[in-house]
Amino acid sequence: MIGAAGKLDMPRAADIREGIGDEALYRGLRTALAATEKELLRICGAAGAERMRGDLGRIVGAGGKRLRPTLAYLCRRADAARGEALRAVPLLCMLELMHSVSLIHDDVVDDAAKRRGVASVNASSGARAAVQSGDFLLAKAMEKLECYRGTGVNEMLAAVSAEMCRGELLQQRVRHDADAQSEAFYYAQIRSKTANFLSASCRAGALVGGLSEEAANRLGLFGDRFGLAFQILDDVLDFKAEEAFGRPSGQDIRNGVFTLPALLCGDDAVRHLLPKRNKTRREIRSIVARVRRTGALERAADRVALHCEEACAALAPLRDGPAKRALARLAEALAERAREA
Repeated sequence: MIGAAGKLDMPRAADIREGIGDEALYRGLRTALAATEKELLRICGAAGAERMRGDLGRIVGAGGKRLRPTLAYLCRRADAARGEALRAVPLLCMLELMHSVSLIHDDVVDDAAKRRGVASVNASSGARAAVQSGDFLLAKAMEKLECYRGTGVNEMLAAVSAEMCRGELLQQRVRHDADAQSEAFYYAQIRSKTANFLSASCRAGALVGGLSEEAANRLGLFGDRFGLAFQILDDVLDFKAEEAFGRPSGQDIRNGVFTLPALLCGDDAVRHLLPKRNKTRREIRSIVARVRRTGALERAADRVALHCEEACAALAPLRDGPAKRALARLAEALAERAREA
């Protein structure tokens, strides 16, 4: 899908909402996401400091894909329930808050000026204010845990948060290190920082919906493979668009993080430039151009398609229904986006 100014966009929650043929499922998802949005804005408005309220309202209100809440809601309905279904909105809100925290903190680490097309919190108010804003949202997310005591959701999300932090710390340690950042390392990182969270969102949705442990595990596997594909496509698009997702392109190259397209390119000049610190804009443009010419983006896009196939295969044992078909369609849309790239 081509967005504004010819930019290649990632699949958004709206893509799958429009593709849901079942009216009742569509209405339920739309209602749950609207309630989630209202609660997110209420939480931002409850921040004690006026400046924090403004920063959080700008970042959270800028939207985003709302992918994690969408996946959780669909997984909640993706198979026959074996137990009592719990309320969905606290989980959807908690997932989006956790995601927003990770984005705010990532922007501090990367010194990013923009997020979701608007000024990042650290750009507008400084790194200390950004960390405090993220901590505030995390505390508000933790307040929602009470709704799911005894389901396993709390422990799972706590483990995911710890793994995301561990992955970020490890990535900071090996920045610009060409020997440490192999393809195997890349996959371990994107699993720690992206795929595990998407997998947990799917599995949590299933558990909150009263689905069996077997169904929850299947949906967790779907989320893992979907998450791998999602992050690889994100990294591919960073080489394709002048500015992707409201942040400057080439951010990972600038910061000494080697993503799959760069690792697959096999160009000696790229291998020489990647570890260099303080790259000039000209050097970053040279790396981007060389990676594009080698066919590495196409090879990375093939990986996206492969992981999307694996995601759909994970759904196969579940009963057929509109939620299962919607999840499959979301994976198919991701693969289609990779082919367009």
